[in-house]
Amino acid sequence: MKANISNRIVFHTESEKDSVICLDEVGAETLDIKGRGILKVGSNKTVFQGFYVSDDEVKEYIKPYVVNKKAVEPVVVSNNGNTIFDKYKDFKPGFIENKKNDNVEDAEDLKDLSFLKNI
Repeated sequence: MKANISNRIVFHTESEKDSVICLDEVGAETLDIKGRGILKVGSNKTVFQGFYVSDDEVKEYIKPYVVNKKAVEPVVVSNNGNTIFDKYKDFKPGFIENKKNDNVEDAEDLKDLSFLKNI
């Protein structure tokens, strides 16, 4: 699979062996400045300096776009001595119904990523 990827971006690696795995040669283990990396396009290598964005800065940038969803406490009921969650009370043993794709709703929250162009 690695042979199919001709362009590579590599940041600091812990050892020469790791650098050879990522870059097919040593060098990435010597990168000692945060954000410094090597871009390899074909056989051409370019050392570059990326910019650093702290976790706090990222949180501040995305704050207007974060939607906090409050978890709903499940209602516990008893069904023939078995404790189950209320939302599953109509399910028959051995059958699972997929009424909606939960990932679709979560993906909707991430539709607008235009704020990234300002970072």
